[in-house]
Amino acid sequence: MLTSDILDWRCGMCQAYAAEKAAIITGEDYATIAGFTAARNGASQSSNPYGKLEEHGHDAWDHGWGCWHERILPWALERNYHRDGRIAEAQKARQQFKLTGELPPELINLLHT
Repeated sequence: MLTSDILDWRCGMCQAYAAEKAAIITGEDYATIAGFTAARNGASQSSNPYGKLEEHGHDAWDHGWGCWHERILPWALERNYHRDGRIAEAQKARQQFKLTGELPPELINLLHT
């Protein structure tokens, strides 16, 4: 196998792993926001819909649920500001939620209903 063939194979593998990683993160973000929303709506932690075997989803849902109760803005929501480079708005949203328990309308629209 030529060196260029090996490099092409490695790049293909890197892209495959990057795609798999992105899919896992997307799923974890979804579960985190779902847990956060459930807690906001008064659901108990035992209502986590992810089975224990679905470790990533189960843990992410619990994390989101806990964030609501500890008044911590989860990264899955805060990231929406960071994607656009709006760091100051992210900090303001995080502080507002910590102090008042209220979310900006922009983030409320991202919650699962």
